[in-house]
Amino acid sequence: LAVAGLWCTPPGEAPKEAGRAISGMAPSIAFDHTLAVSSGRYLQGAFFSVPFDAQTATGEGQKFVRRFSAQFGEPPNAFSVFAYDAYKLVRKAIDGGDNTRASLALNLWHAQSNELAGPSTGLLPDREAQRATRIMELKGDHFEVAHIEAEHIDETP
Repeated sequence: LAVAGLWCTPPGEAPKEAGRAISGMAPSIAFDHTLAVSSGRYLQGAFFSVPFDAQTATGEGQKFVRRFSAQFGEPPNAFSVFAYDAYKLVRKAIDGGDNTRASLALNLWHAQSNELAGPSTGLLPDREAQRATRIMELKGDHFEVAHIEAEHIDETP
């Protein structure tokens, strides 16, 4: 993008180099904080969809990070937390009386738990996570949880 004169720039700021300011949004299941150092100058102000980040996890997520890291010697990634949360939801349903595949399939969609480590507390009727991701913004040499208000989102293609 930089070669074409397109620079990811925070809203309201001019690009640091000659060219056109653009906004960036990256879906990223494999989010990595080292991106801020390796490509940060090209991605200032970019938003990253981060389904799980061990460095910024809070509450149950932070507890999960500590236990996982102690057991496996490295922090968990999004796949680890999704597997953990899936187990917790299935376990809760089984403990609640679901004892067949049919009853589990029927009831799992509304299962909820405060013991989940990922961003969601359960599932919606369409079996999607109630809250599937967090938005992080690259600011300088680090990422911060973004606080985006709906009126600031430009939905033009």
